[in-house]
Amino acid sequence: MTGQYLITGANGYVGSRLCEYFNHHKKKFIPLSRKSSLGISLDLSLMDFPDTIFENIDSIVHLAGLAHDSTNNQDRNKYNMINGYSTINLAEKASKNGVKRFIYISSVKAEEDSVYGNSKKLAEDGLTALAHKTDMCISIIRPSLVYSKNPTGNLKKLYSAIRWGLFPPPPEINNERSLIHLDDLCIAIDTILEKNNSTGSKFILTDNKIYSTRKIYEELCFSQKKQLPSWTIPVSLVNVAIKVLPSAKKLFSNDKYDCSDLTEFGFSPIFSLKNINESLF
Repeated sequence: MTGQYLITGANGYVGSRLCEYFNHHKKKFIPLSRKSSLGISLDLSLMDFPDTIFENIDSIVHLAGLAHDSTNNQDRNKYNMINGYSTINLAEKASKNGVKRFIYISSVKAEEDSVYGNSKKLAEDGLTALAHKTDMCISIIRPSLVYSKNPTGNLKKLYSAIRWGLFPPPPEINNERSLIHLDDLCIAIDTILEKNNSTGSKFILTDNKIYSTRKIYEELCFSQKKQLPSWTIPVSLVNVAIKVLPSAKKLFSNDKYDCSDLTEFGFSPIFSLKNINESLF
């Protein structure tokens, strides 16, 4: 059997949806995770990838890793090992076994000086170096914050806080943030697999919309059929919170990215945040 894809982290938020997308489009793939039904263990911390997992594999989409940031510097070595060195090692092993394409799902946070961001950047740098030494086509994807009807991470916390009335309505301070729908991310991955032949390419993914924190709040209210409050937190109070609370600074910061690199391949996002409860299938 040829022409198969290998998806690591297949049980995760993005990986499980990508598997559903491939199933829907009748693409041949092998899902791989730490608890694989195939009996193949993928423990990234061991960096031991048997040659058998690459048999009849043309392309790899690498999603497995530690997904959320840590504020504890003691976690730095663990993050670097699992997100960084193991990714490079997997790509090197894939290249030696004749895999033609390797897509690494990184993050826009690779630009940040954080435990998580640094580990993603470590992987990116290693893959960029490998791209100059191998015939395997290596692509790096940096998604912005991903949303869907079942969000995760900070967006899930925000969604729940609005649902239970625990997040008061923020004022409009015109900050700018980028997001992308989970299904659009799957489409983009498929597009890059099918059309990109330039090794070492790096793609930033957004839904081509810009959201302020206020706009995100409004859309999440509407998605839950909650009436938008008639009042807002005073801007002066928000400005004070930004100065003294790291969480407030992060919530109201700018996190804007450009998604123009994929337009040449015909990629055009379908969804925006108002479609958070919608899906392709």
